Amino acid sequence: MAALSLFFKAEQIFVTGTSRYSQQQVLQASGIRQGGNLFLLNKHQAAASITEQLPYVESVRIRRQLPNALHIEITECAHPLALEQDGAVWLLNGSGKLIDKLQPGQGESYPLVTGLALTSPQLNWLAVPDNTDKWDTLRQLWQQLLSKDMAGSVQSIDLEDPSRITLRYLDRFDVVLKKDDDFDYRNITFVVCATMRRWPCGAAIMRFTRVCAIGGGRRNIRPKSISRCRRDMIYFSVSFCHRR
Repeated sequence: MAALSLFFKAEQIFVTGTSRYSQQQVLQASGIRQGGNLFLLNKHQAAASITEQLPYVESVRIRRQLPNALHIEITECAHPLALEQDGAVWLLNGSGKLIDKLQPGQGESYPLVTGLALTSPQLNWLAVPDNTDKWDTLRQLWQQLLSKDMAGSVQSIDLEDPSRITLRYLDRFDVVLKKDDDFDYRNITFVVCATMRRWPCGAAIMRFTRVCAIGGGRRNIRPKSISRCRRDMIYFSVSFCHRR
């Protein structure tokens, strides 16, 4: 152990993936110091300390590069949700942690969630919702949108009516999802297809037949039921089948 302390020192430390925090802020939060021993470093403790002190950090990976380098790879929250309550705008990451508290009017660039309230919100803590069913629905839907790189095109999510979740998409379409819809990658992909093409009257075109990279192959989308309504409003309930 004494021999290890003489060698393998972290003479070079590289921090990547962060745009909100400086390298100095990350190192200070981690407790890692330049020149410290690579093998005596507790990577898990350092990573936990970073995520605890820097709210926008979602995950941290620390790896050694012998003989004298350390890499800290940061993943930041790129698409937080906004929820306005009691004169403040709270930002939440995909895990439900409250990562920032803004003044009213400062959260306009983030998707606004309505129809849900938080109990005693505290910065850098997991949110405690007043309705667990709505909360579970919101998290499931948002995780699927994040996984399909669609979160950046969402302006709002309305949970006022739990039987009809209204998603404002591309700042142009109101997509209404029924509570019994399965918010998996197939239905989310269908939302994209439906919102990218419209009838002249504004309802979605349902004749989109080619969807790639779903379940390992191409499939057709067959509408099970659809009703037209006002312009730019989409109601859908669809089934999926393999191409024949």
